[in-house]
Amino acid sequence: SLDVLIIDEAHHLRNPETQTNQLGRLFKRVSEYAVLLTATPIHNRNADLFSLLRLLDPDTFTREDVFSQILEAN
Repeated sequence: SLDVLIIDEAHHLRNPETQTNQLGRLFKRVSEYAVLLTATPIHNRNADLFSLLRLLDPDTFTREDVFSQILEAN
């Protein structure tokens, strides 16, 4: 078990269909805490951001359509 998982260049994990994302999910399962870092400005689609947030907290970010509604409300 890991205490803290730190992933730099986390924008590379944005596509849930990739092996990189799958590896991130595997490490997240054995980590108490996780930090995703990137210096790349967010020019991603909302789906990409949702995917990264879901990696961090899959219990809170369960539905992409609800996430989109939250973004629109803000």
